[in-house]
Amino acid sequence: MLFDIPRLRQVTRLGPAEAVTEADLVATGVEPRPGDVALIRTGWPQLWHDPSAYVGTGTGVPGLVPDSASWLAERGVRAVGGDTIALERIEAETGHSMLPVHRILLVERGINLIEVMNLEALAASGVTEFFFVCAPLPVVGATGAPVRPLAVLDGGTDRDAS
Repeated sequence: MLFDIPRLRQVTRLGPAEAVTEADLVATGVEPRPGDVALIRTGWPQLWHDPSAYVGTGTGVPGLVPDSASWLAERGVRAVGGDTIALERIEAETGHSMLPVHRILLVERGINLIEVMNLEALAASGVTEFFFVCAPLPVVGATGAPVRPLAVLDGGTDRDAS
């Protein structure tokens, strides 16, 4: 399931440190079911060419906040992915010292996280539901592994969701 927040807000991309709230997720009209994968688009990969802006150390990065993470967890999603370096909102000058969304989803609920996804082509297709394929490398003892996710759209058209 794709939650296209810039489309909802009628902007090209969210601003630095903007929160993606439960109200935003509900307003998209996308309703995840147990076992679904929820992908959150902020439009942030448009800054990929500028590493300082993309990382957002001085400005912050948009993303999920605790209420939206809890809303997704309550619906039984299997994984949550996003197009930023941390999936969750990072405030300016804060860095990765506080990650409440990681705690809610990964630590408390065992929901896998996928970060640094390029969701631009998928969003441009206009779809919100698709068949999601993702197989991580079997890295033992790690907290993460590279993946190559794919969104398989109806009609056989695939979009790279990495």
